[in-house]
Amino acid sequence: MPKSNKTSATDTQLAVIIHELGLAFSRLFNRNVKHLGLTRAQWQVLRALYSAEGRTQTELADELSIATPPMGKILDKLEASGWITRKADLRDRRVNRIYLTDKVNPHIEPLSKHVEQLRKIATQGLTKTEQKLLVSLLLRMQKNLDEELKR
Repeated sequence: MPKSNKTSATDTQLAVIIHELGLAFSRLFNRNVKHLGLTRAQWQVLRALYSAEGRTQTELADELSIATPPMGKILDKLEASGWITRKADLRDRRVNRIYLTDKVNPHIEPLSKHVEQLRKIATQGLTKTEQKLLVSLLLRMQKNLDEELKR
């Protein structure tokens, strides 16, 4: 019997499941931190800045795999809400560097705990070994896709 060129249900399911997982994480995160006026995308930017402030919009966009224009909109909202500030680069005034404001500090630990709680919910029933394997496989897939994007 000749082999089919059709995509198998499993192949299709993988992409759909990964997409749906991301959406579910976002919906739960957004629902549970609505009182702060933050979205998951905004939290990712704040978390990235918390690890290393003073990056540019382009650097953040590259790190978080977000196109530069949507990153600009996220930063505009964060700045309007008082979470970040933009300062001109000392060497190149055309470039803005992004810094956290003091508003962020009391929220880092509770938000980090919230993300950890979501991870625990998502991985219920998985052993530590299964969780490590899952992360390893997903990181390998991400690396494969990142390498393909560079071609």
